[in-house]
Amino acid sequence: MLLSLLGLLCFLVFAPRSALSLFQFVSYSRVSQCGPFNVSFNGGMLPAALPLTLTVLPFNSTPLAFVIPNSAWDNSTNSGSFVSLLPIPAGVALLASLDDAAGNSAALISDVIQVQPSTDTSCISFNTAAPGPFQLENRAVSQCLPFRVSRNTSSLDYLILTRGFIPTSLSFELQWTGYFESHGVDTFTYIMDVAEGLHVALLFDDGRGNRQVSDLLSVQGGRSSPSGCLGPGSAQSTAAAQDGAQRLSRSVIFAIPGFPRLIRFH
Repeated sequence: MLLSLLGLLCFLVFAPRSALSLFQFVSYSRVSQCGPFNVSFNGGMLPAALPLTLTVLPFNSTPLAFVIPNSAWDNSTNSGSFVSLLPIPAGVALLASLDDAAGNSAALISDVIQVQPSTDTSCISFNTAAPGPFQLENRAVSQCLPFRVSRNTSSLDYLILTRGFIPTSLSFELQWTGYFESHGVDTFTYIMDVAEGLHVALLFDDGRGNRQVSDLLSVQGGRSSPSGCLGPGSAQSTAAAQDGAQRLSRSVIFAIPGFPRLIRFH
């Protein structure tokens, strides 16, 4: 656990200054089927890029985005809170992320949240959902190795924007490194610049209103895995941060001179 703590502390110390503008405290509530979901945040300052957005990422489904009004932040108390009903049935697992208007993390991402049962069925739709437009070629992804994502249309006028979300860490953008088209289907190649042992959910967005969340992927690897894609101090290269966050108690205080941080998951 000590190494895990050191890994997270190293990230906070050596990360770019923009990353340290995260809210110092964040709390994500539990959620039941068709019920309210709350995020509370305080400490630090509002990001320059507003408004904030609460992004909810149910695995293998369509993400939800709730714009948080600026009035949700109270300058006198240096705190903010936002609540919204989630139209999600029981049994679904998801991540939640507080983001700025540029799509960057404004606080640490939640741990995996399981939607609990309730008697409220008002949000349940009995319509069969159409298959998503994006498809991972292989669910097995490995540290610093390529993986492919396809979509059921063909046009380089708009690309697949792909963002990774690591539970209890930060989100980051993946850059595509290759492309080919076959029979009207676009396929893009990316590098999984996440350390082995971490979990990551991918958000695909074509900029045309089509958005889709992958399953929660376990990044594979070993001693012989390439590591050149992992930048020192980056969230996706600090495996210890993830392992430690999962093993620590649900409320933990990390103290850095001038930068205390409380991560609380109910």
